[in-house]
Amino acid sequence: MPEMEGIEKAVLCKSRVGGVSSRVVAPAYLGMEMIGEGVIGPVAVATLATGLVMSLGAKWGLFRHYWVLISLIVTVIATIVLLIELSTIGQFADLARAPTTPVAVSAS
Repeated sequence: MPEMEGIEKAVLCKSRVGGVSSRVVAPAYLGMEMIGEGVIGPVAVATLATGLVMSLGAKWGLFRHYWVLISLIVTVIATIVLLIELSTIGQFADLARAPTTPVAVSAS
């Protein structure tokens, strides 16, 4: 994603200016990606699915009370935003994973 490359570098540079080295920021992005895609994303989708199933099976129904429908809409919006942000975190993690400068190996 070439259009995101400048933004990603700016974020990593900003973290560098703020006193946090890229050796701290890069593993943080990798950890966020792993936790987000491995735990938070699937739990959000499961929450949406179980909420839909329970609302259809409960006495309140999906369209019978407005608050059930509003709850479903809020959950759908939150899940969509989360999945979009997880892809952004994945892009940052890819940048953090790729070495930008060659690492010198000392012979000592």
